[in-house]
Amino acid sequence: MKSKALVIIILAVVLVACAPTSTPMPTSTATDIPQPTATFTPEPTATPTISQISGILFFDMNANGLHDQASFALSVDKSGNLPAIIQKLFPEVTGKNGEVTTFDEPALAGFEICTSVSEKQYCSTTDKNGEFSIKDIPTASGTKVFLKIKDPNAENIELAMKYISQWRKVATVPAYEMNGTKIPEQILNDTKLLAINSSIELTTDTQSKIGLTQGYLTLPFLVSDMPNPVVIWNGFDICGTKVYVRDEVASNFLGMNYAGNPYLKPPTNGQLDSHSGLDFAVPEGTLIVASMPGTTISDYRRDGSGELFLDIDNSSMQRRIDNGHLGEWLVKNGTQVLRGQIIAKSGKSGSQNTYMGRFTPQLHWDIAAYGENLYLNPFAILSKDMYPKNCKIMESKNLWAVYNTMVFP
Repeated sequence: MKSKALVIIILAVVLVACAPTSTPMPTSTATDIPQPTATFTPEPTATPTISQISGILFFDMNANGLHDQASFALSVDKSGNLPAIIQKLFPEVTGKNGEVTTFDEPALAGFEICTSVSEKQYCSTTDKNGEFSIKDIPTASGTKVFLKIKDPNAENIELAMKYISQWRKVATVPAYEMNGTKIPEQILNDTKLLAINSSIELTTDTQSKIGLTQGYLTLPFLVSDMPNPVVIWNGFDICGTKVYVRDEVASNFLGMNYAGNPYLKPPTNGQLDSHSGLDFAVPEGTLIVASMPGTTISDYRRDGSGELFLDIDNSSMQRRIDNGHLGEWLVKNGTQVLRGQIIAKSGKSGSQNTYMGRFTPQLHWDIAAYGENLYLNPFAILSKDMYPKNCKIMESKNLWAVYNTMVFP
């Protein structure tokens, strides 16, 4: 019995020793848990978003929208003076009538360029290098804004710019063959002309080049294909009484032939030959190109003489150009063409004169206005004393990309 009691006692001791010890829970007091201290965090100050617009303004002499070189035939008056715009931008240049000259397109200084944001105007004036920078514009980088350009020579018709030339893209015309002539691939510029008082869209914080031009016409042939100098056989009759009727459109613009450029040869009075345009001395087979963008229309053959003609219509400019005495059409009727695009070959159906020791045919080229039913003189009137006293001078405005200067595309 004693041994059983001893075993029971030992087991009880072991059980007590192995039992878990109970740890008392701590007494919670107000000072045991720290309370967060309330602090004030100020809102960050908003930094104003500003940007700028910068770039170069240049004289786009060939109206292609790119800042490159331009070639043209010089015009020199009886006193030996070049047009005012050429004198101003290229004072060192001299030359003879019709002489082909190539220049880097120059910068335009003194032009004010402005944009408006939240009814406030921000402006810059171009420096001698044509550079401008409109700073501190309150708008984000990459924002589209509209600019307006103010020409300091707006009141001087010989110096004033009339259009903004906006280059849009490179256009490729694939090589093709038509009427036995193989036309190589053509890389052309797709360019849009806007009136100088238009707003143009630019992006902030980018460099831009903006071209301005004085007209929308270039010559209907490439500089590489023409003899030097460029000669006009017959010009545009601008006053008189005889009425010339073509395509049932009567135009009263006659009376005096002065060879297009009034300084290529002395004007002769009283011809009254009703000539609606210019006759250029062009070797047979010369490639003829579009003088302005548009749609080819009215490719027709004159009865009897076999002369080929091709018109280019530009509905946005409200103008139509006619190319005559062609040898072959090189585009189909209804083709959309760009400035400088090959459209035809010159022929020999026009009158021929001796030029550079050989008989050279001519290209007839004229331009007409919609609505007015008038053929237009691409040269501006320079001096009223050139004309007969009884001649009523019609309004005439320069249409060339450079004032009174024949520019190549």
